[in-house]
Amino acid sequence: MLRPCLARTARARLVTLSLLGLAATRATAQDTAVVFVHGIQSDGYVWNHALTSIVPGLRVNPVKPSLEWRFPVAQQVAELSSLLNATPATSDTTRRMPFVTHSNGGLVARDYSRAVGRVRQLATVATPHLGAFLANSWLNYDVPALATYMMDALYAPIHFHHEEDFASPEIIDLAYYAMYPFFQLANGLDAAMCPVAGLCLVWTGANWVAAPIAVDLAEGSAVTDPGGRLNTPANLAREASGATAISPRIGLWTSSPAEGVLFDLLGLHRPTWIDGRDITIALYLQAYQHYHQHWDPWLVAQEWLWVDGMIALMDMDANWQALIGTLYAYQREVQPDFGIWYWS
Repeated sequence: MLRPCLARTARARLVTLSLLGLAATRATAQDTAVVFVHGIQSDGYVWNHALTSIVPGLRVNPVKPSLEWRFPVAQQVAELSSLLNATPATSDTTRRMPFVTHSNGGLVARDYSRAVGRVRQLATVATPHLGAFLANSWLNYDVPALATYMMDALYAPIHFHHEEDFASPEIIDLAYYAMYPFFQLANGLDAAMCPVAGLCLVWTGANWVAAPIAVDLAEGSAVTDPGGRLNTPANLAREASGATAISPRIGLWTSSPAEGVLFDLLGLHRPTWIDGRDITIALYLQAYQHYHQHWDPWLVAQEWLWVDGMIALMDMDANWQALIGTLYAYQREVQPDFGIWYWS
């Protein structure tokens, strides 16, 4: 199960909730009920570590529903509504509450607000408000094509300069051995990850599970499209003002370490994956600098191949992180009117 680091320090967590209007005073019996909604491949327990810092300092009564994250957003909204109505701290259906959400949980909270109107303030952490590109790739059977693109981009500079540079430096051999494990990615990604539209498969670390949520997470879906139910001008206006306005609404990004699809598919521990990725990028950068200063203009003309290799590795990882909500500095756009962070 993926457990994202939602904030680096206790101060960051306290500031986030303070922005939602929760005063930083000693907790009392009348704590404010705050709903924490998790994302995909997760559950309510993911918030436990953060709450050890939050609860002592703020007037917070945390409510941490565990939703069936594989369900479409609408079904998760119905499940969330039932759970909140049955929980004493949130059972008053006339009461609006602050929500803190991660990844897909932000979409669920916004759709819950649209349907029920009980979201008073909202913080979304790494939520793909316009969808995640990798979900589209699942639906279009393009994940193997993405893997092939990365393999080709990683191998092309090694092959070219090894063949054309008879005095090739040792760095080329080192780069080859660094990127070789990534070839296994093509074998780990199955073309049938979405055998039927709406029935996508997600890797849990142990097996593949059906996850129709992928349809809603795709760019251009009925949920995430600019004309979809969450991002229509009417719904954005409702979130901004009126009786069911969400104010403030904060979009945050995480600063967790890079966590790529490969560490699960290759059975690697996360530090191994992170080290391997960083080493590979460093070697490609070193090779690029070597050929950028080379005396042979023919070899210099192909230096861009090393840059493409670095970009492919980072791009695949960014797409995966956008899907699971562990982004690391891959900002695409900020919508200023409503404070939504969009991600590639």
